[in-house]
Amino acid sequence: MMEPLLTTKDVSKILNLTVGTVLEMIHDGRLPKPLNFGTVRKPNYRFKRDTLESFLSPEPAPQPKPKRTRRRHPEIRRFV
Repeated sequence: MMEPLLTTKDVSKILNLTVGTVLEMIHDGRLPKPLNFGTVRKPNYRFKRDTLESFLSPEPAPQPKPKRTRRRHPEIRRFV
């Protein structure tokens, strides 16, 4: 059985936002790309629940790379 899809209204309730804000976030790319069951002029967006949940799950913050230090051989001197 296929899982039910979430409408923009459902997503707005989950995120505690207005439907207009959810639509702006879709167009800005701040939300994962939904499925469009409408037309280009009148889109009818649907989200898969697992896609939205994976988007909302906290990801570990990327660790900064350690700064590389320049190592020199103690006997080699820099020419002046």
